[in-house]
Amino acid sequence: MALSRPYIIWKLSRKYFPVRCPNMHGSRLQSKYSSNADSFLSGANANFLEAQYLDWAKTKGAIDSQSATMSCALFSDVAKCVDAPVLHVNADDAEAVAHVARVAIEYRCKFKKDVVLDLVCYRRFGHSEEDEPMFTQPFMYKKIRTMETVDKIYGAKLKAEGIINDADIKQWEKEYMDTLNKHFELAKKITKLSIMDWIDTPWTGFFEATDPNKVQETGISDATISTISQHFCKLPESSFEIHKGIVRILANREKMVKEGIADWAMGEALAYGSLLRDKIHIRLTGEDVERGTMAHRHHVYHHQGVDGATYRVLDTLYPDQARYSLHNSSLSEFGILGFEVGYSYSSPYLLTIWEAQYGDFADTAQPVFDTFIANGESKWVCQSGLVVQLPHGIDGAGPEHSSARIERYLQQADDDEDNIPDLDDKDMVLKQLRAANWIVCNLTTPANYFHMIRRQIALPFRKPVILMTPKVGLKHPYYRSKFEDFRIGTSFQRAIRESGPASKKPEGVKKLIFCSGKVAITISELVKEKKLEDKIAMCRIEQLYPFPYDIVLKEYCRYENAKVFFCQEEHKNQGPWPFVKVRLENLFGKKIGCISRPSSSASATGIKWVHAKELKELKEKIVML
Repeated sequence: MALSRPYIIWKLSRKYFPVRCPNMHGSRLQSKYSSNADSFLSGANANFLEAQYLDWAKTKGAIDSQSATMSCALFSDVAKCVDAPVLHVNADDAEAVAHVARVAIEYRCKFKKDVVLDLVCYRRFGHSEEDEPMFTQPFMYKKIRTMETVDKIYGAKLKAEGIINDADIKQWEKEYMDTLNKHFELAKKITKLSIMDWIDTPWTGFFEATDPNKVQETGISDATISTISQHFCKLPESSFEIHKGIVRILANREKMVKEGIADWAMGEALAYGSLLRDKIHIRLTGEDVERGTMAHRHHVYHHQGVDGATYRVLDTLYPDQARYSLHNSSLSEFGILGFEVGYSYSSPYLLTIWEAQYGDFADTAQPVFDTFIANGESKWVCQSGLVVQLPHGIDGAGPEHSSARIERYLQQADDDEDNIPDLDDKDMVLKQLRAANWIVCNLTTPANYFHMIRRQIALPFRKPVILMTPKVGLKHPYYRSKFEDFRIGTSFQRAIRESGPASKKPEGVKKLIFCSGKVAITISELVKEKKLEDKIAMCRIEQLYPFPYDIVLKEYCRYENAKVFFCQEEHKNQGPWPFVKVRLENLFGKKIGCISRPSSSASATGIKWVHAKELKELKEKIVML
């Protein structure tokens, strides 16, 4: 339950805001510190906190346990960080609980502020049926075993007041048990389960109005490309003083636009801008997302002479565009990602993007991935189009700022490695996407990013995307696309085949390298430097899951005389290799080689000379024929 807190906070608050937003806790509060942040407001919550103790003041074992695990007097003390009132109530007093709950709800509805209701209670039988609480709390549970249950306490109270008698109590107990038994017997007769009875994202009208076998167009017109790209290069009005560095960036963007070329930032702008034009609400949050961690994006300009004055670039593209909710977040991957998961459930006409400052930092949000995103459909019967962007690349920044651990997300793909789909099926691509629990990509072109983002809305269903985004590639000339690659008729490329000299004479190719992500830059530069363009062919796998079996097989068959390798910059026991190895070998019917860094417990070295040595050895393996 603790993990569900962030997304439940958003979801319930938006659904029930005018009335109430109950938020249940078990002796702990999550994500409260961000509840007053402008970008993560939930309209306030009535937080019901079950403080599971009997009498801390009189039970020494409980006091010892508390002092060993907590640094505050009460579980509800965390509410002080957001100035939320705390109402403590004895949970054995049914009328007092009802009264205080009513007060909490009325307070929340009137003042739109958080309030905490602290139920002072206990677990009568420990943590579960198998638990024996006497092992650790003997004196507390001796006391608990002498206490009556709430129904008995309340019944005795009402009898003493002359409101009811024993016959009334027995009648109500019988009615209650009869109801339970009746429905228990009815449940035995149910032989079919309708998924729509359980689905938590019904999105009325969306599925009915959508062709389940069609992916909408992701390309855009030349007019739209021109409007967005020129706006993205435009300086704000002269009275708004922007940083000199921004002026240079805009000048470079303008030059690229005239040449019909897009870098990564322009690819983002074209994707977001065109969706905003199409009335798709976009929400992009994370640490430093307004400018981008590597200062490539700059969707918000800050006045250099007026403190707090800003200019939001994509807010004024079209007079009737959708809302662009771009917000820097606090340094909490767990809380913020959980909030965005909940936000993504609200509508199919919404694109929610969470971007980590560095991909490595997503490890502190791992419970959200494991509990809600990876198994959203199978476990929670929820569809989500959430995009998770994780800056990734082994470029000498050390073990905490290099790897997004793509292998973790590939390991959670619900795909049978021994099951190769029917490659002759014209609907194979869509069927793969529909069956997948999520999509894992490592892209190398702005155009592919553009099409991937727009595909999130173009699909007749919603799937989460785990995306390895570039760091070096954000400004590298290799990561460029022509404007023609964004036009109507173009689409997302699951893999990018060799198109250079090697493809013209495939019979002379000695080495075929499959790869994914930034290592393509290294391969391309080395092949050109060593003049091996006609001897080494490279195929970039952009979408690792679902795996593009059909494209990969075509490329393999084209180079019959070549030795086949998969190359990655990550260590051999990490990266895509453990995932792609068995799929490639099953598809080709033979073993393939691996070009990578040696296995390691760390995702990257923090020692400069070791990094240089590893890179040198990697390059030597790439060009070795």
